[in-house]
Amino acid sequence: MEKNNNAQHIKLYDGKIDILFEEKDWRGNKIHCYTKDNGEKPISVTQVTGTIDKSNFLIPWATRLMGEYLLQEANGKIINESLIEIAKKEWRKAKEEAADIGTMAHDWIEQYLKGKKPEMPESDKAANCVNAFLQWESENKIKWICNEKVVYSIKHDYIGKLDAVAKIKGKTYLIDYKSSKAIYPEFSFQTAAYQLAYEEEYGKTIDGRLLLHLGKETGEFEHREINGYKEDADAFIGLLKTKKRLVELNQQLT
Repeated sequence: MEKNNNAQHIKLYDGKIDILFEEKDWRGNKIHCYTKDNGEKPISVTQVTGTIDKSNFLIPWATRLMGEYLLQEANGKIINESLIEIAKKEWRKAKEEAADIGTMAHDWIEQYLKGKKPEMPESDKAANCVNAFLQWESENKIKWICNEKVVYSIKHDYIGKLDAVAKIKGKTYLIDYKSSKAIYPEFSFQTAAYQLAYEEEYGKTIDGRLLLHLGKETGEFEHREINGYKEDADAFIGLLKTKKRLVELNQQLT
């Protein structure tokens, strides 16, 4: 795992908290790494939500991709062991492609909201996400407050990076961009965690959470308000406790 030259120190809570934020490469994927000034690494929001079992969604998806690959590549030929081994990896290939599309779209939106004029992504699917975002923005009166902001909860000791906070029709919303085809329950817990940490630091109330789905195939958007903040925040804290205990148990076993 290599350090990214874009590593930066982020001051939170009026400078009381110093976080070293780094983007590192892990097997071709970008991951966010956070370190406090005392050397401790707080658990991230995505690490916490990663404890949720998504096999009911992912196993059928992975087996479907494998079957589709075999049907396409065999084309009347005998299916041998080598072909099966390649087919078994199709889910990873699709996952990495989807991650790349999401990263390109996020990066473009981040630069755009900073007032820059980024070039449209070369990927057609990432460009579709960007066009969906621009269409959504043009149809809503939006006053951007912040975007791509690191938030940390002193009370609960977890950290993450939210997509954006904005004023829409007089209300303050936490906004999360998604380009995935499926909408998972963990998105509700993820956004609640960001809201909880944001409100803790700034003492400002967020009126609601918006999930903005950017269609990478269609270039169209769908936004939905996520209800049940208190229930989602409570559920996230429960997951956080579970994740911390799992870390402790794994350390005991090694």
